[in-house]
Amino acid sequence: DGTLGVDVSVTATGVPTSCSNAGSYYLDGVTGQLAAQASWGSCAGWAVCPAGSYCGDDGVKRPCPAGRFGASEGAETSACSGPAPPGTFAGNGSVAVAPCGSASSFCPEGSATPTPVDAGYYGVSPGTSEGYGFDADHDRTKQHAQAVCPAGSYCDGGGTRVLCPAGRYGGAEGLTDASCSGECEAGFFCPAGSTSAREHKCGAGAETFCPAGSGVPTPTRAGFYAIYDAADTSPGSAVVGHELSAMVAA
Repeated sequence: DGTLGVDVSVTATGVPTSCSNAGSYYLDGVTGQLAAQASWGSCAGWAVCPAGSYCGDDGVKRPCPAGRFGASEGAETSACSGPAPPGTFAGNGSVAVAPCGSASSFCPEGSATPTPVDAGYYGVSPGTSEGYGFDADHDRTKQHAQAVCPAGSYCDGGGTRVLCPAGRYGGAEGLTDASCSGECEAGFFCPAGSTSAREHKCGAGAETFCPAGSGVPTPTRAGFYAIYDAADTSPGSAVVGHELSAMVAA
């Protein structure tokens, strides 16, 4: 009947009682009094263990341990109803789990509290690819793990992944700020999310040029010509096929 205990000589009404099943506790040890007579079962003076707790065969009520939850009455072991599922957490004595909370934290299975996402990493939700990147459907309140920030992006510890800005590149994993790995090399351009200092050649003709840090090629203005090397401003330095890096007045 879901009650438990040890031999008790008499109840409040003088009725001898002997209980033997786990899942309940003796009220004297918790409240200092017996249960109301109207609530007595076959083991008078004992009550079913409430949700959020468990009661072993010693008649003592204990809270479900942190990282687990007790959704039902009558739990007999510290396993309670089970561990907090991925993306949630449960404190000591919890009757239900709570969402992990925000993009800056994650909760593996059995979490007692949310874990902060490390700089250089971003949060991942259950059922979502670890490479989700910027998925608008990603539920950032139920992240269950963290993944290293891939090349071409940075993760500052807020739990989200951001593309390296145009004109810069991210040549390694785990970058932590918008400076990424550095500027795009002169003669090349680097759109947002680039992974190489030479992501794209500036062009095959002299109609555009790319100074260091270019996110897109710059058109050569009328009255100017493109050069290959800023140290060599002679018109002949603008060789077709070279990656042109600057322009000077004609």
